[in-house]
Amino acid sequence: MELFIGPARHQPLNPDGTIPSNHLRSFEHSSIYMDFFTYAAFVILLDKISPKAKFGLTQFLGAIAFASTAPYLPPPFD
Repeated sequence: MELFIGPARHQPLNPDGTIPSNHLRSFEHSSIYMDFFTYAAFVILLDKISPKAKFGLTQFLGAIAFASTAPYLPPPFD
């Protein structure tokens, strides 16, 4: 929310559509939070419709949500 709610002149993107380096961390965190929100929504949906593979699907969606954080991890030390 901090990316798009702010002062009137605050723009989270550059004029050419790229992400400025000072906002990159905010975009990373917002995409991770969106993945977890999507995961939670699907878990609630799977609990309501109760398919046979509910637990397997829930674990698969959880693995995808947590794996989405991997590109944002710092590189290992040499």
